[in-house]
Amino acid sequence: MAVEVKMMKYQAAIFDMDGTILNTIEDLTNALNYAMKETGHRHNYTNEDTKNFFGSGVEVALTRALAYEAGARLDSLVAVGTKDEVIPKSVTKEEVERISGD
Repeated sequence: MAVEVKMMKYQAAIFDMDGTILNTIEDLTNALNYAMKETGHRHNYTNEDTKNFFGSGVEVALTRALAYEAGARLDSLVAVGTKDEVIPKSVTKEEVERISGD
């Protein structure tokens, strides 16, 4: 008896970076803390902290974490990644790229 195998062609893939489809916040927190530790930064962020960082991609999340580390208020982080962002001078694009491995 022959079995017919059909190959599927995917039109799109969904990547749930901010945990809106799956509850991935613990995984995101662990990954963030690992990357920050490996690059000499604060690495004791909680799940609640991490929820304030993610939702707009990795670059923005790392920028928010670094800004928070540098003393930025949590309520100011929502503007990071927009035209209204105000981040500490110590937070540089080069450091964000170094942490992300780019």
